[in-house]
Formats: sequence, structure tokens, C-alpha cells
Amino acid sequence: MIKTIFVASVFVLTSTTAFSESFFPKNDLFIPESVKLLGGLSQEEYNHQIDRVIDANRSTFTSRGFKLTVKRDWANGEVNAFASVSPLMPSLRMITLTGGLARHPLMTGDSFALVFCHEVGHHVGVLRFLRAV
Repeated sequence: MIKTIFVASVFVLTSTTAFSESFFPKNDLFIPESVKLLGGLSQEEYNHQIDRVIDANRSTFTSRGFKLTVKRDWANGEVNAFASVSPLMPSLRMITLTGGLARHPLMTGDSFALVFCHEVGHHVGVLRFLRAV
């Protein structure tokens, strides 16, 4: 009985409020497109890494009836990434990856993919929990 109430509570909370988790704590870092720094990813590498991680994780979502969408926010200079769920469409799992994150001078293709996988993990953890209950 308690397990049923807990599962129902999780469902109600996730379907009535937006869920959002970011990779970095709130910060003031901002790297606009116009700034050319040594290091960081080009827009081409940014898109390549996103495609790579999506391809590796697509079936994890589709096999459970969920859809993963990625907002490629290259123009946004904020240095962060976010995982979120829409309260109107709980089966739609969203991740936002900003261009400022990709342009950070210490960012590499592998470290960018790691950040993306971290955001995917927020969703996968919830999907596995829902399946186990």
C-alpha cells in the first residue's frame, strides 16, 4: 500500500510540475558566439557529440515509451546543461545543451559528451525507478 501511494505521488508530482536539473551550479559564466577562445568545441563538433550520445541512448527511451529531445542552444552563451520534463507531456524528456558550455576553453569532445550523458542519467534514473515499481 505504501509503495502504491509513493508511486502515485511521484507520478502526480512529475506530471503537474516541471522537473529541471542543471549540470553546473548557478553561475555567471557566459561565453557568447562572438568570443573566440583557444580550446572549446566548434559548432560542428558540438553537433557531432550530441548526435553521438543521442544515437547511443535512443533505444533506452523509446523502449519505455518515452521520447528524448535535445535543444541545441548554440547561440546561448550560458555555461550549463539542463534535463527537464514538461508538465504537459511527461513522456517527453528534454535536455538543453548551451553553446557557452561547448565554447568553454577547457571543454573537449569527450568532456562535452560526459556532461550530456550526465543529463541523460537524470532521465534514465527516473525511468528505471518507474519500471522497478
